[in-house]
Amino acid sequence: MTLRPHSRLTTAELQSLVDTRPTDLKLLLEVFRELLFRERKAARDLHISLVKKIVRTGEYFPWTTTYAPPSAGGPSDIYIPYDKGLLGCIGYRVGTQGAVPSKRRDLLDFAYAGTLPNVNSPDYMKGWGMPKSATRLRKVTESIAAFARNAKRNPRKSSVAIEEWEADLLYLKAAHYLGRYSFPWPDTIA
Repeated sequence: MTLRPHSRLTTAELQSLVDTRPTDLKLLLEVFRELLFRERKAARDLHISLVKKIVRTGEYFPWTTTYAPPSAGGPSDIYIPYDKGLLGCIGYRVGTQGAVPSKRRDLLDFAYAGTLPNVNSPDYMKGWGMPKSATRLRKVTESIAAFARNAKRNPRKSSVAIEEWEADLLYLKAAHYLGRYSFPWPDTIA
């Protein structure tokens, strides 16, 4: 099985495929992964749409319990076990297996401002705060800074990944921090 089964389809064809099979989680995840390799606005828009659609299913990653859909009256109390953290859960990746810069920035904007999937536990999610809050931005930036610091301590880690994490921190600072918040900006010095 190929890692990119839909790589030859245009973004419009991917959109059509999603429209014809909107509840096929396997297909949605395949298209989601394919869109990580595309930069154009239509691909970014479809990717963000898919993130929201997949989050609404409550089944972004499989787990061994029986899934019960959330009631219409409130948020889900189901927490997805995911050992790579929330940013990984929504598809944020850097380096050779990562997304292009515009896609990463869309995902970071979503992580800061969007409704996130419930991952790991209520306590874990509490640390992420509310959308568009200082708590949320601080958690996103501290996570990325920690990735970069840890990678700098590992001589086998890709310098491309470190450069991309640091570029993403600069983006977040310019886009969401400056002029709004005063918490100390994290550094990536190992």
